[in-house]
Amino acid sequence: MVAREAEPVFRWVRDNIRQAKGMTKREVSAHDQFSIWLLAGVFALLSIYAGALTLHQGRVHEFQYRYGAARLVIEGRNGELYGSSLEAGPLHGLPYDRPAVAVLFYVPFALLPPDTAFALHTALWIVLLAGCWAWGCRTFGPFAVLLASMFIPATLGLASAQDCVLYLALSIWSYSLAGRERPFRAGVALGLMALKFHLVLLWPVALVVQRRWRMLAGFAVTSSLLAAGSVALVGISGTRAYIGLLLKPSPVSPSPDFMISFPGLLMNLGIESVAVAAILAVAIFGVFLWGVRQATLAGLYAVTTAASLALMPHAYGYDAARLLLPIWLAFFYSTWRVVRTAAVLMATPLVYSFTLLGRPWAAVGAIATLTFLMLLAAEPWQATQPAAQAPDPRPGYG
Repeated sequence: MVAREAEPVFRWVRDNIRQAKGMTKREVSAHDQFSIWLLAGVFALLSIYAGALTLHQGRVHEFQYRYGAARLVIEGRNGELYGSSLEAGPLHGLPYDRPAVAVLFYVPFALLPPDTAFALHTALWIVLLAGCWAWGCRTFGPFAVLLASMFIPATLGLASAQDCVLYLALSIWSYSLAGRERPFRAGVALGLMALKFHLVLLWPVALVVQRRWRMLAGFAVTSSLLAAGSVALVGISGTRAYIGLLLKPSPVSPSPDFMISFPGLLMNLGIESVAVAAILAVAIFGVFLWGVRQATLAGLYAVTTAASLALMPHAYGYDAARLLLPIWLAFFYSTWRVVRTAAVLMATPLVYSFTLLGRPWAAVGAIATLTFLMLLAAEPWQATQPAAQAPDPRPGYG
C-alpha cells in the first residue's frame, strides 16, 4: 500500500525537479497530500525506531557529560570545567569542550535526577524539532515535512542527546526574521549559534561580503556577550585552560573518519599532506565567497551553512541537522534542476549511512557536503523572489 501511495509523490517530485514554478508552495492535489503525509509518517516511525536504539547510548555518554558539567557549576566548581572533574560514565574525567556559558543551558536539568532530566531534555528537543517541521510545512507546504522526515541527522542527533536541533531552530528563526526585515534580530539569532562557535566562523565574513551591517551588528553583540559570559563564569585561568584545550585534539571527539567536512575526506582517503589540506581549504573558502557574493537571502543562508560544515573541522553527521533549511530553500526556490535533485538526495538517509562502512566509504558524507556546497554556489541565480520575502535587488534564488 505504501509503495502504491508513494507513486504519485515520486511523480510529483519528478515534475517539480524538471520544471520550477516560481512559487513558495507547490500545487499539491488532495490525493498527493495524503500520500505525502503517509510517507512522512512511515519515515517518522522509522526514525523513532532508530532513535530508540541509540537513546541509552545518548543517556550514558553525551547527556551525562553535559549533566556532569552543569553539576560542577551548581556546586560552585566553575574553574574545574576544563580540568578532569567531570563524572560522565564512559567519558569520566574528560574536560568540558564548549564555551563555559553553554553549560548554563543544562543547569536546570542538573537540578533533577538524571533519568528525569534526560526524559525532559529529550522531550524538549522533540518539541523544538516538531516546531521546525511545522514552520517548514507552513512556509513550503507538506512536501517539506516529507523531506524533513527522511532527513536523519536531526532525529538521530536528538536521540543521541546532541543539541543539533537547537542550531537548526536558530537558523530558521534567523532566516525568518531576516525575511521580515528585522536584520538586527536575525543577527542576534545567528550570534546565539556561537555556543558552537567553530561552525559559525564564516557568518561574519558572509555578512561583510553582503554588506548586511545590521545583521553583523546583532551577531557581534550576541557573540561578544556569550564570550564575556564565559570568561566571567570560569575566570582568566579557566579561559586559558579552554584555549589550551582547543589547541589540542579533542579527547571527546568521535572518530575523525566520520567528519563530513574536508578533514574527514582527507583522512578517509589516507591523505596526510598539509599542502593538500591547505589548498583544499582555500578552494572551499573561495567557493563560499563566490557563492555568497551575489546571493539573495536564501542563497546566503544555504551557502554559508553548507560551507561552514564543509570547511570546519569537528563537523559530524549530527551537525548536518542545520542543513535541513538549505535543503528546503534549494528544493523550493532554486530553478536549477540539478540543485533541486541534490537537495532531495541530501535529505535521504543514503548520504549519511556510508559512515557505518568505515574507511574509505565514510568519505561519502564529506563528498556529498562539498558537492552540495558547490552546486549551491553555482546556482544560476534566475529564480523569482518569493512573495513571502522582502524584495532583494540582487540576483539569486529567493
